[in-house]
Amino acid sequence: MEYAKLYKIELAKGKSTLYAHTFSDIMVGGNYHKIYCKEYSYAYEQAILNGKNEGYAFVYADKYADLLTDIKRRAGISEDEDAIEFAKEKAAAYIKAWEYITEHKVVDRNRFSEIYENLHLNTYFADNGMPNGTLEEIDKEILEKALLKYNKL
Repeated sequence: MEYAKLYKIELAKGKSTLYAHTFSDIMVGGNYHKIYCKEYSYAYEQAILNGKNEGYAFVYADKYADLLTDIKRRAGISEDEDAIEFAKEKAAAYIKAWEYITEHKVVDRNRFSEIYENLHLNTYFADNGMPNGTLEEIDKEILEKALLKYNKL
């Protein structure tokens, strides 16, 4: 009954059936903060709408929601746009590393992920700004640097 109530409320707010289902499903258990449920549902829906499979959507949504909940729950900085944008980019870096690891069967997943994420964030938030090129070109360069560093040991 709680699920149906939450589902109807989200639909009345104009949310999609996918969002409403996802939000209601994880809220009913009572194991997650409401902010986490909102962010998870948003990220999950976006991943699915962008043609990603459920496994990808699950991993991305969990990381995205975890990072944003951490920021938004802190008193006084819940609207800190810089911190929110950094968290969103950190989730993007995480999922890009996860995609590569999954597709290429990387042995030391944690090490590669750490290398990739650090390079990604240091590139996207460099003091002197983003390098020239398209996002695809920049991401390709980050991946190449990550692979070089990963393969050095």
